[in-house]
Amino acid sequence: MTKILVVDDEPGLRDMLCDALSIAGYETVAAADGYLAYRLLKDTKVDLIITDVNMPNMDGYEFLERIRSQGNETPAIVLTARGDRTDVSRGLKLGADDYVTKPFGLEELTLRVAAILRRTQAGLGAGSWPRAPRRRRPHCHPRWRNRRPLAHRIQTAARANEAPKQGGHQVTPARFGLGHELCQQRNSG
Repeated sequence: MTKILVVDDEPGLRDMLCDALSIAGYETVAAADGYLAYRLLKDTKVDLIITDVNMPNMDGYEFLERIRSQGNETPAIVLTARGDRTDVSRGLKLGADDYVTKPFGLEELTLRVAAILRRTQAGLGAGSWPRAPRRRRPHCHPRWRNRRPLAHRIQTAARANEAPKQGGHQVTPARFGLGHELCQQRNSG
């Protein structure tokens, strides 16, 4: 089961978040401040951290900074009443994956939690997009590479300042012109 650490100094909000996440199917652990959460993370593995910013002992920014400096890349959502751009930037630069300002809806928060967990548990990491499988065009496939029309290979080679190959022999533009002329004479006659 997915385990989420909820860090908030307000017991009512902390309990409400834990209850909402439990109803959504997540296991929760809680801490009253950043220092307790930091100590808890040494013994407990969690899949996501939801942390408030304004807390006693160690605020959310310092908590994030400390765990990131020790190589802990657990996804994190920052909750705060501060909506200033500098606060948002600071939180994201310290390693938060999302930033939610209070007041917020529980449904919105659980949807954000699900989205972050879906990306990280799929091995994509936060902020990355899945890549579609790369399809080769038939003429680029190694089996078909030498079967492209000779005229196309000559134009491509001219752009690259090199002579294309036909059957292992280099075909210069002069040779191509002569071959083209001979083919036209044969077709017209």
